[in-house]
Amino acid sequence: MTRALLIAATLASLLPRLLLDPKKIYPRNREQRSTRWLRRQPTGGRIVDSPVHISDWAATLLTSAGAAPADEQQLDGIDVWPLLRGAVEQLPTRTLYWRFPQHAALRQDGWKLITDRQHQHPALFNLAEDPYEQHDLADQNPQRLQSLIGLLDQYRAGDWSN
Repeated sequence: MTRALLIAATLASLLPRLLLDPKKIYPRNREQRSTRWLRRQPTGGRIVDSPVHISDWAATLLTSAGAAPADEQQLDGIDVWPLLRGAVEQLPTRTLYWRFPQHAALRQDGWKLITDRQHQHPALFNLAEDPYEQHDLADQNPQRLQSLIGLLDQYRAGDWSN
């Protein structure tokens, strides 16, 4: 079996565990599920703490199959193959963005913002200190909150489905 088919078969068997109700963007979301899946993989005895998003699988599968996206296609995710095979310790720092009909979330530099469309009830979490998102720090960090809301609004403005 080729490497790409083996990876695709493995991912297909794991998809029920990776995907959740799309309305849930709080703990145990897709990002955390795929990260937990990576922790169980044989990576030379090390723990992988880089956030991995489900959108990364397309780029990863293409690379592992020795292919590339068509010139006109731009993938949202990144290739995590070097991380999976242990060639790198961490993925490049990046901002992750999720949008659902009534809520959106943004993760940047260890912080995660979750808010409704009008920003009436934003929640802010320091994932390094609170990985299960139990302590909302929005009131204690108003500048960071406003900065992340501004960044989220920029992402949302570029989102084709506003």
